[in-house]
Amino acid sequence: MRRSREIKFKEIFQAFLFSIECHFKCNKKNLAPKIDTNFIMHRFLYAELVYCFTILQYSMPRLRTKFYGNSLALNNSNDLMILPRIMIFISNTLCEMGHNFSTIRSGPSLNINWTNAFQFIENGKIEEALIELSKERKNWLNRDDLLIRASRHYEGAMLAFIRLATTSFKNGSSRIELGLVERKARENEWIKASCPARLDLAGAWSDTPPITYECQNGSCVTNLAILVNNEKPIGAKGRIVNSQINKSYFIRIIMQDSAQCSDEMSKVSFNFCELEDFKDYNKPQAVACLMKAACVFTKLIEFNEQNLGEQLKKKLNGSLELCTWTGLPQGSGLGTSSILIACVLKVIWYVMGIQVSNETLIYSVLLVEQLMTTNGGWQDQIGGVWGGFKISTTKNKLPLEICVKTIKINDKFAELINQRLILIYTGITRLAKDLLLNVLRNWYAISSVIYDNVNDLVRNGFKCCESIEKENLQELGECINKHRKQKLVMAPGSEPESVVKLIELLNSYVYGMALAGAGGGGFLYAITKEPDYREKMKEKIESLNLEMKVYDAKISHDGIEIEFC
Repeated sequence: MRRSREIKFKEIFQAFLFSIECHFKCNKKNLAPKIDTNFIMHRFLYAELVYCFTILQYSMPRLRTKFYGNSLALNNSNDLMILPRIMIFISNTLCEMGHNFSTIRSGPSLNINWTNAFQFIENGKIEEALIELSKERKNWLNRDDLLIRASRHYEGAMLAFIRLATTSFKNGSSRIELGLVERKARENEWIKASCPARLDLAGAWSDTPPITYECQNGSCVTNLAILVNNEKPIGAKGRIVNSQINKSYFIRIIMQDSAQCSDEMSKVSFNFCELEDFKDYNKPQAVACLMKAACVFTKLIEFNEQNLGEQLKKKLNGSLELCTWTGLPQGSGLGTSSILIACVLKVIWYVMGIQVSNETLIYSVLLVEQLMTTNGGWQDQIGGVWGGFKISTTKNKLPLEICVKTIKINDKFAELINQRLILIYTGITRLAKDLLLNVLRNWYAISSVIYDNVNDLVRNGFKCCESIEKENLQELGECINKHRKQKLVMAPGSEPESVVKLIELLNSYVYGMALAGAGGGGFLYAITKEPDYREKMKEKIESLNLEMKVYDAKISHDGIEIEFC
């Protein structure tokens, strides 16, 4: 591709518009009829242009001094929907440029030289962030391995901008409302919060940012709160104690297997005496990251001139013991992490004398997960904080606004569900590494398959709600089966071979069956056709001599609960 003169922005813009027009005329059965033209132009056009510009730039040596994506990003720096797309397309281009290098694309984006840019994004200083990204990128273009690493950092910038968009509701928002508790805890008195687990029945993945605020039809998830082996398996408790370490108050975090854990060997305890101990709250692999992020978010601790002991003396007049548990295997797919954050937040706030609503909790969990840089969605915490069946929706706009509605059922239908609901632990720890990132790559690739599937996910969420309202078990099972297939489109390969074989073996006994959560392992759940089929399925599973276990599961009509103990 050689030309004697520089290609002008207007020429490329017109050429791209022409290509879109041709695409519409030649591919009427593909993307065009599914999404309206204005939506495509607003969400996709600029990012596509960046991609074209960057390819052109590196195809033509004399254009290397100019990077059209930079000015394009700056011109759209107030649009938090467009910026992540620009970042991923620049990332794609850098990756293509480094195609001769064998290192896998996924990896860390933590090089110290990019820190300033990410700090600017975190602080909402978008223009400064874009300039800093552009400036730093110039140092990473002369080797294939550096290009791949630069690509990773632009993906990191994409995720950072998604976090910024997701949390845009917090500025001047009434979604986080704090009140005063009716009764404060006494010294050494435990405040305990416990939650059910959740089953996603339909619509999962549509709650994931940016899908939740970009999908044309908004998002919709129907889920269910469940007791596991007749108890709420996820919880936390906290108390104020008057003990000190080196004459200073501290925070002790205890992690254990269950609420009634009496085996000291099953407990892990950490004492944190310095503010420095909490500065890795945004590193998901850090010790007690979840609890640290909750302490920072609630402002129990703040990074200011006061040391940790002084802050605890002022706010609690004592040290804090915080104990957490999840009576579920790791990687269960039952929403454990998000629900645990809800419990921890509820406890910390209560210890501080603050009362919060369920609505405040769901938005707060979303904010904590963004603090932790895990980029989570919102349906998990809804599944545990509210009891029973729920349908939750958002519209395709920012700031994010989540609407939760409880689906009312009578006692007879509830008993019917309880008799036929079965929960099977597959013995496979769900490995979610890169799962979210791959879904986002596919979303930003403007794949008609993914976009059609997401719209179907949303429709299935509404249909699932209708089947519950009609008390139709067979239709509910069909929605669950469809949900399973839709999740496989979002994350291909997320259903291990052993799980596929198990589903084939048990399929004749059930109306519907799916892996809980994002897939890859964890729990499989099903609605059986007859009550006695649960025992028959259990016998078949046990005969396989695999590392699988059947758990008892029932509807939890109550969500999060607080008690003194």
